[in-house]
Amino acid sequence: MTTAVANEDSNKRMALQSLIWCVSDTPPAGSDLLATCARSMDAAEQARILALVPENPTITLAFSPGGATLAVGDTAKFTLTTNLFGQPIDITKTGTATTTLTVCEGAATLTDGTLTVPSSGSTAARTITLCAEATAAGTIALVAEAEPASTTHIGWNQSPTVVDDKACQVFAAFYTDQQAAVRSSATATFAAAPVVTPTTPAPTAPTTTAPTTPAPTTQQPTDEEDDDTTEETSESDDETLPDTGGPLSPLLLALAGSLIVAGAGIAFAANRTRTPRKH
Repeated sequence: MTTAVANEDSNKRMALQSLIWCVSDTPPAGSDLLATCARSMDAAEQARILALVPENPTITLAFSPGGATLAVGDTAKFTLTTNLFGQPIDITKTGTATTTLTVCEGAATLTDGTLTVPSSGSTAARTITLCAEATAAGTIALVAEAEPASTTHIGWNQSPTVVDDKACQVFAAFYTDQQAAVRSSATATFAAAPVVTPTTPAPTAPTTTAPTTPAPTTQQPTDEEDDDTTEETSESDDETLPDTGGPLSPLLLALAGSLIVAGAGIAFAANRTRTPRKH
């Protein structure tokens, strides 16, 4: 067995280079390298190491819906999508809102501002949801940042020994001091709940309805009713004097008869007096 290190003899440096090729390349079938990789680490361990050093490390932090304002007491959800596994991701929280930040969805741990997403053997990015609950109005800004190792940052090592003007050995290794930071940020705003002032409805004036007087109706008498009325009036006139309001007395009737007879006598006498004489 040979220890794989980068700063000792050639065998140890070659062992380190072989392990790097086990992860970064697919050894040819039946080759000594394939046998060495199988003896040194199984396929699951190779996948885990490869997932730790993605070719294009990414961190994407977002707040949805963007630009929306939440009320105090609501929960702001930030989604963090990354392909960095088993490596520390620093979460920095700033702003004026008083908030508590937790992992509410996804497999990850958040301890003292450091988020860690465990490796599952896959290089596919995964999404974690961070929840912020505010107890006071204001803003909250989150920044996620990590400095991952990447296969694009390879350091080449060359043996100091030179034979016939040729270097004895050249190999590649990953260097943690050549990492490129990956960073993303998002912001949410919490507004104080509006103060609701009760309103008193304005008094309503009573409605007065004027009484409706029905128009008088006049019934026209029929012809039969007119005849009956006329007969009744005539009979009443015969029996009653309008001026006196009573019936004719026998004395008045006798006096009227005497006047009539006397008048007739006077007229007869006058006629006899005016008869001409014969000569």
